Amino acid sequence: MVCKICPVRKSCLDKGTCKNCDFGKAFCKLKRKIEKLDRENEALKKENKNLLDELEAFEIPGF
Repeated sequence: MVCKICPVRKSCLDKGTCKNCDFGKAFCKLKRKIEKLDRENEALKKENKNLLDELEAFEIPGF
């Protein structure tokens, strides 16, 4: 099995961690963490947009 995210292309174990390369292990771990944070960020952007839409629904005179 070849790692699809590690630039050194070593054999991988489960979850994309490289078996024979310390750099690959660290790189894959950070890559997965970044991907997780990206997903969380997208979810927060959607929530923020929904909250802004709700706020715009309230028309307060004088504002």
